Amino acid sequence: GSLLSLNSGRLAPEFNPFFSVYQRGCQELIRRREEKPQGGKLSLDERAKIRAAMDETGRTQASEMEKHLIFLATASAAGPLFGILGTLWGVLIAFRRMGELGAATLDAVAPGISEALLTTVVGLGIAIPALLAYNYFTHRVAKTVERLDGFVGDFLNAAGEGKESEPEAAEPPAPAEKPPARPRLRPRIMPSAHAAPPAPPAAEDGGTGKPQ
Repeated sequence: GSLLSLNSGRLAPEFNPFFSVYQRGCQELIRRREEKPQGGKLSLDERAKIRAAMDETGRTQASEMEKHLIFLATASAAGPLFGILGTLWGVLIAFRRMGELGAATLDAVAPGISEALLTTVVGLGIAIPALLAYNYFTHRVAKTVERLDGFVGDFLNAAGEGKESEPEAAEPPAPAEKPPARPRLRPRIMPSAHAAPPAPPAAEDGGTGKPQ
């Protein structure tokens, strides 16, 4: 079907972070296409804005999933401390009973030791499951965030915007005009210094041409 076929308000996005990211991507894609009535591929800047909007929604969903993990973290950290506090309190009671009775009998120390062990068991019983659950859900959230990042890329690819538009081929530059040919200068032949001087013109004798 169409990429935008699931973009319906009848579905509840709060139960699925992928749908929330998908819905935000559809909204941004529709808005960008409406801004380009002539059609064509989206520019790199427009694709980056769609990805940024989807990433923002993904971070919001990740924060929503992580907001309850603080209780597990607190329980796993405070449980052992609660057990240690109970142990110290039980030992304190045991020593107080020993001081009152003046002897280290079983009747004197048993109540305090039992309370110490009980509080230790309760503290560990709270901390161990909380720590296991915290690690499990933290891993799940991290994997979900990783899958959301891949989903954003798949969405852009499915929208036909995964490949960058090829740049238009530039027109070849026009050949440069050749400059006009310069006339070649003939070398001037300088007379040699040792050359004989030219003969004087012969005198004419009445038109006979004979010398006197």
